[in-house]
Amino acid sequence: YMRSLAGTPHIDANTNKQISVKNLIVLKQNIQGGAVGSGSATLYKDGLAQEIKWEQDSFTSRITFTDANDTEVALNRGDTWISVLPPEGTLTVQ
Repeated sequence: YMRSLAGTPHIDANTNKQISVKNLIVLKQNIQGGAVGSGSATLYKDGLAQEIKWEQDSFTSRITFTDANDTEVALNRGDTWISVLPPEGTLTVQ
C-alpha cells in the first residue's frame, strides 16, 4: 500500500521514496483519547479488506488485533501502518 497525504505521495525523507507498507490498519476512534481501549478497525492486506477488532489496555501495553472469532489476526512480514481516524473521518484506498 502506497501512502499519500492530501492527494500527494508521502515521501520518506531518508529514502526519498513514497512510503509503502505490507499491512494497513485503520482504527476509527475519537483521537482525543488516543488509541487506548477497544473498538473496530479495518485491516488492508494482500488487496483485501477485513473488519477486525483492536484492544489496548494502556499506552504502554501491546495493541492486539483480532478477527470475528477473537483469534489474533496474522499480518504480513514487513512494515505496518496504523492510522487513527475520527468517527466522521474518511479514507480512500486505491
